Amino acid sequence: MAKKKRCPKHEEHVDETWLIPYADLLTLLLALFIVLFATSQTDKQKLMEMSKVFSIIFTSQKGVMGDASIQPSNQKHSTDNNEKTSDQGEATREMIPPKQGELATLQKKVNQYINMENLPGYIATSMTDEGLMITIRDIALFPSGGSELLPEADRIAYDLSIMLEKTQEKVQVAGHTDDNPSEGSGYSSNWELSSARAVNFLKAILKNPALDPERFSAVAYSQYQPVAPNISEQDRERNRRVEILIRKAD
Repeated sequence: MAKKKRCPKHEEHVDETWLIPYADLLTLLLALFIVLFATSQTDKQKLMEMSKVFSIIFTSQKGVMGDASIQPSNQKHSTDNNEKTSDQGEATREMIPPKQGELATLQKKVNQYINMENLPGYIATSMTDEGLMITIRDIALFPSGGSELLPEADRIAYDLSIMLEKTQEKVQVAGHTDDNPSEGSGYSSNWELSSARAVNFLKAILKNPALDPERFSAVAYSQYQPVAPNISEQDRERNRRVEILIRKAD
């Protein structure tokens, strides 16, 4: 009996479809190593730029030079800084109320006047919770124990009145004394002396017709609001003063 001939076996074709995900895997590993290398560097801006490039490559299949939307790192950094500076400037301007800015400008002008007239030891300014305070020692305005203005005090009052034209806020003139009795001054108490000094200096300021008297007032504190203990003569000299308060807007 004749033997049947065996048919030759066909060689099986090797499936190579696995090469496609393998190639993708190698590409991803390459990208990972590049990213890891970039993270070890100190230039974070370059890392961000590289990240954008890889994002474009793997999503839109565009080349680095083909995407015009990528902005150079130095230009973007400069733009961000300019935007931040602008925002900070606007925020600062919003934080300063307009009226407070006017008082700061007025304080600067008064300080310039003090320096030009060589009066640092006699007049001083300070910004308080209530507004701008101008403090004048009594020796620059009155004779000892008196309330009539000295000739140079009239000029000080006039010069200050010119600067007060720049504001429409309420102005208060206050008189202060030390704790020594007012005997021999012609006044029965320090209340009367401090009141007369405040009123007389206010009257000198209001000689300027450009000022509205309705904005002004005078008060007397006698010896009861000292800025220093009435112990030494230097402290008492500090307490004898006239204060001009330009109030902040309500």
